[in-house]
Amino acid sequence: MSSSPLDRLVRSRASILIALCLAIAISIAFVGVFRGASGTTRPTSATVSDSVGFSQLNAPAPQFELPLLQRKGEEELSRLAGLPIVINLWASDCDICKEESPAIAKVSRAVGDRVRFLGVDTLDQRGAAIRFAERYNLRFPIAYDSDGIVAAKYRVPGLPVTFFISKTATRILGVNIGALTAHNLMHILHTLYGVST
Repeated sequence: MSSSPLDRLVRSRASILIALCLAIAISIAFVGVFRGASGTTRPTSATVSDSVGFSQLNAPAPQFELPLLQRKGEEELSRLAGLPIVINLWASDCDICKEESPAIAKVSRAVGDRVRFLGVDTLDQRGAAIRFAERYNLRFPIAYDSDGIVAAKYRVPGLPVTFFISKTATRILGVNIGALTAHNLMHILHTLYGVST
């Protein structure tokens, strides 16, 4: 028995609403974890309507070193120091990541060498991840984290998650749980680092 277009629309909207509520609940829980780890959290200057899922933090940034996805070599967080750092954790089978990736690719090209972007493909198959990166034109370095090392160190509740790291590569200044739009990402970059297009 097939469902009517109205039934499919209602189910689709209900799924979106459930996903949004889940992202907000995870964001609240995630901020609570970091408050416990760092003692305090600075209040955010971004409002919920501007960037759902974003919270400013002041927490230690766990260090890591991972192999690169598309070429030989490794990427180490400490080697990215000197510029603002954006770390985006994703996986090729994550539908929300598919929605978010074009925005991240667009902003990374727009800000150029004023911000360092690092993708972290998480708990994924290398071939699928390479196809994903090519499909969404992700030109910044991507680390391959088949074992979820970074996700575990950063206590990631789900994908996608984007961390905003200090220029010293030692502090987490903010986190966005869930999909970012280009507008929201630019707003966060301006708020945390003073970067504009």
